[in-house]
Amino acid sequence: MTLAAYNAGENAVDRNGGVPPFRETQEYLEKIARLYPLSEGSRPAITAVGIMKFVDNKGVVHFSNMDGP
Repeated sequence: MTLAAYNAGENAVDRNGGVPPFRETQEYLEKIARLYPLSEGSRPAITAVGIMKFVDNKGVVHFSNMDGP
């Protein structure tokens, strides 16, 4: 429910008594489940990805697993 509230908003989760029937939210939860599968008694399976560092034109440092700003 926390991830659904993060994506759709806590009020949407409260109003629906759980995961709201929003396609975007349901697809988001499916994506998270694919990326971080859980099984009983296990920890999330996290795959290492390349993290890149870049500095924007204001001098702010950003870290991302995606290319560029």
